[in-house]
Amino acid sequence: LHLQPTTNNHHHSKFKFDYHVATPTMAKLVFVALLVALIGMQGVSADPCTAATNPEISAQSPIPTGLGGDTLQIFGAFQGTKANCFWWYNNAAYVLYQPATFVSASTIECPVPSTSGTDVPDCATVSVTVQVYNDDDTFADRQTNECFSHWGQAPSQWATNPDVTFQEFQYDCGNTGGCTVPVLDHAAPAAGVHAGDTVTVHAAAGTAFGDEARCHWWSTNAAGTAGSEAGYALYQTPTAITSSSIDCTVPSRVISSGNNAGDTLPLGATVWVVIQTWNTGEPNPQSVDCFSHEGQSYGSWSAGDSVTVQYSNTVANACNPVPTISGVLPSVGVNPGDTVTISGSFHANARCLWWWNQNAYVLYQTAVSHSATEVECTVPSRSITFGDDSGITIPPCDTVRVTIQSWNAGDNAQANTCFTHEGQTWPSWASQDYAEVEYACDNDMGGGCLDGPFDMTWENGNILVANEGAGGGGGSTIAEVAGPTAANAGDVVDPSFLSGFNGPSGITHQNNGNLIITDDQGTGSIWDSTAATAFPSAGQPGGNPNAVRVNFNGTAFVANAAFGSISSFDAAGNFLCELASGVNTPQAVEIDDTLGVVYFTDWQGDLYWVDQTCDATSPVDCTTPANCNHVAVGSSVYPTTSDVTQGGLVKAGAVFYISAYFQDAVLAYDSSTSTASECITGVQEARGLLLEGSPSGAPDLYITSYAEGEIYVRNTATCGAASLYTNCQQASANGMCIPEAANLFYYKGVVMTTNCVAADGCNAGNPDLVLGNTNYYKVGSAKEGHMTKCEPAAV
Repeated sequence: LHLQPTTNNHHHSKFKFDYHVATPTMAKLVFVALLVALIGMQGVSADPCTAATNPEISAQSPIPTGLGGDTLQIFGAFQGTKANCFWWYNNAAYVLYQPATFVSASTIECPVPSTSGTDVPDCATVSVTVQVYNDDDTFADRQTNECFSHWGQAPSQWATNPDVTFQEFQYDCGNTGGCTVPVLDHAAPAAGVHAGDTVTVHAAAGTAFGDEARCHWWSTNAAGTAGSEAGYALYQTPTAITSSSIDCTVPSRVISSGNNAGDTLPLGATVWVVIQTWNTGEPNPQSVDCFSHEGQSYGSWSAGDSVTVQYSNTVANACNPVPTISGVLPSVGVNPGDTVTISGSFHANARCLWWWNQNAYVLYQTAVSHSATEVECTVPSRSITFGDDSGITIPPCDTVRVTIQSWNAGDNAQANTCFTHEGQTWPSWASQDYAEVEYACDNDMGGGCLDGPFDMTWENGNILVANEGAGGGGGSTIAEVAGPTAANAGDVVDPSFLSGFNGPSGITHQNNGNLIITDDQGTGSIWDSTAATAFPSAGQPGGNPNAVRVNFNGTAFVANAAFGSISSFDAAGNFLCELASGVNTPQAVEIDDTLGVVYFTDWQGDLYWVDQTCDATSPVDCTTPANCNHVAVGSSVYPTTSDVTQGGLVKAGAVFYISAYFQDAVLAYDSSTSTASECITGVQEARGLLLEGSPSGAPDLYITSYAEGEIYVRNTATCGAASLYTNCQQASANGMCIPEAANLFYYKGVVMTTNCVAADGCNAGNPDLVLGNTNYYKVGSAKEGHMTKCEPAAV
């Protein structure tokens, strides 16, 4: 007789009787008792056993063997104080509800039944399942499916139910075999070991190990409570076996199975190793005689049953000693891209970690340079793209923290002791765990002439710049910068050429000379500069329109970053159609009227294009990149990141230039050779791009630095570092230009000197700043654009 559910849903099935009579004798033994017992199964309402507490058996390998009368140990995870054993052969039970002789959270012991009077032949392999419950469970409670490791199902259904677990057992084939109980002498090393180390267990003199073996590791719980001793790494295969020694691998101190699962043993904890060994061909390697502890619980062990091993008192590869921080320079007034020098005590390698608002916002930043006493780190952008504060811009003048990860070759660099903050959260840090650095205030960041500059266009030889706002929005003006042929090239001649916008980003000319400007008003607006009004269908894109370009007949093409689409409008501003959809945050567009196509990029800096004409196929679905003529540019140059561009795309002949915002660079893609590379460097948060003159030759490329509020320039004939173009230094009412020989001046909030007077406490061997003889600087407060360079003629 065995139980079979009436449905395949084992979590909610009821039982029906399904008779498999192995012999008349067997049927007589079990039928009457089972019939009475099973009556209570129908209509069970209490359910003390759940899917979470369902007994799970961890099958042993090799399969245990033995004879009737032996004891079978079943290992796994059990939640209960009582257990019954079920023995199955040929899809039928031949012993049901056999009381277990021992029950713990990890072990159940079942007496091996005799096969006499059954259909079970010699040498048969049988299956064993268990029912686990508590003393106070009613009979009806303990009969729910969840109390059984086989979920109340017949063996024929076990294969289709992944929750079913069972242990196989093989009856001996008349060969009783037999192990000689192994006797242990000592382990080497016996102390100072780490997880993954090898420990050699030696046999006692005059004894020998078999040619097969397993290592069994035992411990107390994390608190070391007497009586909590249990196995925590059982049936571990040795790395080497000889007649006199067995090599075992030290397990992790984190206990994942057994009675103490979930505990982590402390450093220096003492554990025990038990050896199971037998010779090849042994029919019953699970016999207690094959174990050095003879299958006994810890309290019954005697000398030779186990050996002790002690974990090290220190973490493996622990970067000893822990790196510490003693100071930082400069500590205030820093801008993204600046470097700060962290002083302290460090190892051979170093990385920088930046924190704000108690959260990390830049991790594992490679140090610019490092030594045993100093680590130089690059100040990151205030725009956070990582962690819990992703999408937030750190305000000017805010204070952040820097911690250092430092290690030697061979160290586990991720060990807590390789970090100055030792893996602790911000509130737990001590003074030597971190350094504090204050970002520059508004006027410290480029003199305040451009505010998060984005797109650009030409206006009577000068450059118009859309000031989106360095915090990711909030700017309101279009600024005018003197063009390259002007005597004052690079000066901001009009910081408010146009105003009244909300985060202007895209800017271009209509064919009639009017400007088209996109900004963030409402859900996104497109403005006609002459009419000073939004397009009639403004808001139709509705998704952060960050770029705009106009073709020869006045059609405007807009990149909607939030909606992932490219839209078109006629010369009067009426919405025509969406040309492309499914683009990952497009923020740049470019056109080619000869080919009649619109080019655009996605967040990864890859290039796409579609036809300019609206038709029955519009919009083209770019979620399948090939639909939109995808070219891997950013993803091929930077294959390990998906964060590349936030706008900036121009075409000069066969070469496309794409801003790599997150890499402070500009990429070049030559369509004639299908090659992509990082071409122009040195521009923090490179964003808007503008070509000078006709794109048929090798024009200059102007690049806005979103972080610095500046414009850079580089001739496209060659690749390399860009040069600063704008002169963002503004006059200060309270400042004055002074020669470098003066005693004191402010530099990013710190009083500095180049005329070191020892009597005043200055260390002449280590002046704060060394200047060239032709440099002059302005005196002022941290809010007045201090420490900006003046021309000598202005003195």
